This record gives sequence, structure tokens and C-alpha cells, in this order.
Amino acid sequence: MADNTKAFTTSPVPNPDLMTPPCGPFPADLELFWQTLKPGEVAEKMTNFLSAEQIDALRQRGQAILDACAGFRRDRGERR
Repeated sequence: MADNTKAFTTSPVPNPDLMTPPCGPFPADLELFWQTLKPGEVAEKMTNFLSAEQIDALRQRGQAILDACAGFRRDRGERR
């Protein structure tokens, strides 16, 4: 069995290297996919591989990265 605790931590804080501008380009289809994910469905499909805490932290980190990049694009005057 693989140890996913390092790759899928329970920390909601993204890796600082991923939070450094320029945050992009972020493929529009990936951003849309992430925004339309249903947490219950993800948890149901991943429960055999990750703990509930790991799944929630992954969702929080992904959203934090999207939010930071959206703010960076706004600051540069870009529209999405």
C-alpha cells in the first residue's frame, strides 16, 4: 500500500511555490472543472485512497490557488 500522507497532506495551505505569480496560464477548462466539482462525489470516489481530511485539504488548497491567481489576474487588469 502506498503512503499518500506526503503527497496528500491534511494542510489546507498550498505549497508556497505554487502561490508565486504569474499564476498562469490556467487552462479555462481546468478552472471550470475545478469550480464545478462536487465535494461529495469526490469524497465518494476517493475514500478508498485518501482520508476525509486529505480530500478536504486538497479541495481547500486547490481553491486557494484559484483564488490567488484570480486576484493576480485582476491586479494586472486581465479578464477571465
